[in-house]
Amino acid sequence: MPGINAGFAMTLKPEAAIRYFEGKHLTPTFSWKDLEDEAHAVQFTVAGILKLDVLNDIHQGLTQAMANGTT
Repeated sequence: MPGINAGFAMTLKPEAAIRYFEGKHLTPTFSWKDLEDEAHAVQFTVAGILKLDVLNDIHQGLTQAMANGTT
């Protein structure tokens, strides 16, 4: 994935940033370092979360928090 850079997401309007985050593929990993830098632009992981259903719950919770403006 050379040339992919997640830095552009910092310039997105909130609605577009949420859509970008929602579109990331879930990738269970032991460490966030298990993904190459470019992969972080299109994949979502939480260090140590190896079960896909748990990772999905975290991703959905963060998506809802962003959409509702909560922490």
